Amino acid sequence: MQKITSRFARTSILIVGAWLTLFVLAPQLMLFIATFLQRGQQEFITSTFTLENYARLLDPVFLFIFWESFRLAGVTTLACLCWAIPLRIFWPPAARICARGFCCLSSSPSGPTRSSAPMR
Repeated sequence: MQKITSRFARTSILIVGAWLTLFVLAPQLMLFIATFLQRGQQEFITSTFTLENYARLLDPVFLFIFWESFRLAGVTTLACLCWAIPLRIFWPPAARICARGFCCLSSSPSGPTRSSAPMR
């Protein structure tokens, strides 16, 4: 593995790492911690530790919600595959390279190609 010597590269990695920590990891950690806290009457959550939130996951209402969520995700995935696979197979190669004049990447046997030629 090469050592990163460029100051720009190190600064870029530091900025991206700080951004991810601040806006992705910290909110996820806060949400995870909140799952162990109790809901209050006046406040949103109180600092009382509880496992009741996880015990409620086995409630039939929550199980139904989970089932419907996974079912909807599966149906959506199948619908996207049923649309995308025939489209990829049967759409003409020229249209795949540059659909409606937009510059796109297309797979070819020799690797990805880039084209900005307008579509006829």
